[in-house]
Amino acid sequence: MTVDVLSLLDSGNYQTYNRSVARALGSVNAAIMLSELINRYHYHKDTGSLITYQKYEGSWFYYTVEKCTERTVLSKKEQESAIKILEKNKLFTKTSIGLPARRHFQLNFTAIHSFVQNSNSFSSSPKKGQLGATKRDSQEAQKGTANKEPYKEPKEDPNIKKVNEGASPQSMPSFKKKVENPRDFLKSKEELELFDRLAKFAPQKGEKLLPKEISWWIKEFGIERVKEALTVYLQQVDRATQGKGNAVIPENAGKYIRNVLNNPTIKPCDENQKANKAFAEDLSKKHPFLSVLEKYVTLPLGIGDLYYTFPHEHFKNLLRQKVETYKQNYC
Repeated sequence: MTVDVLSLLDSGNYQTYNRSVARALGSVNAAIMLSELINRYHYHKDTGSLITYQKYEGSWFYYTVEKCTERTVLSKKEQESAIKILEKNKLFTKTSIGLPARRHFQLNFTAIHSFVQNSNSFSSSPKKGQLGATKRDSQEAQKGTANKEPYKEPKEDPNIKKVNEGASPQSMPSFKKKVENPRDFLKSKEELELFDRLAKFAPQKGEKLLPKEISWWIKEFGIERVKEALTVYLQQVDRATQGKGNAVIPENAGKYIRNVLNNPTIKPCDENQKANKAFAEDLSKKHPFLSVLEKYVTLPLGIGDLYYTFPHEHFKNLLRQKVETYKQNYC
């Protein structure tokens, strides 16, 4: 089999680090880890997915060991060693948040800016995306705000050394493409269907969900977890509409769903499941093309699945809409 040599050399398959910073830290792995954390910070900032907590000041993002290994090829032990070096230099704060606990990072851009300057490896105003931090980044980190300007690829710098990550040729794209439409980050049919559904979703209060946020949710948390978070939101709206307890309709659907996603312990209530399944079974007697399964009802020809966890009235309306869609297009 012929191997596309150019694809092996694609810039998307390399990890960058700064040699001068590596010397100052005394560790190549620590320099790679710092570069990667700055890259992830800018990714979360540009996608509006930085996290704020009442207990902690400023903006945070979480980054799992597995994801870091996938991107940098650093093992868990190598990551821990690199993190110790960076923490010793007070370049960021790390803590474990949530159940199950996940490691979260908050970059200290003031310290990073000073460290990079002292290493004499960059100009006084390093560019965003390189292993450097601007004064503007430092101010944003202190205020806990995020700049919404789009990320731009940095220019080549003579101090940047590239390390091939060693991925297989089959997993490498032949060309590095600039993705401008958040929908283009998704590949599977199920991901695209969920994206389109959420993009059209009209919350009871506040603005519609942001496309770049929807795309990030699906890639980061997976289809099923995003569906769960949406169900939790709809159940909250349903309780508020019915005047149950002290429930109120969330002012910002995107923020509410994001908080649910970041807390794995929050799950949909199962109070509606029996009623929804019974409704689906009753409707399937009239419409045999409905397949009533244990956790959801499904329709053929790509119309999709509908889980029983939705609020009952919402579930009935959605299922009726899907039935009508099937009848209009295929009957």
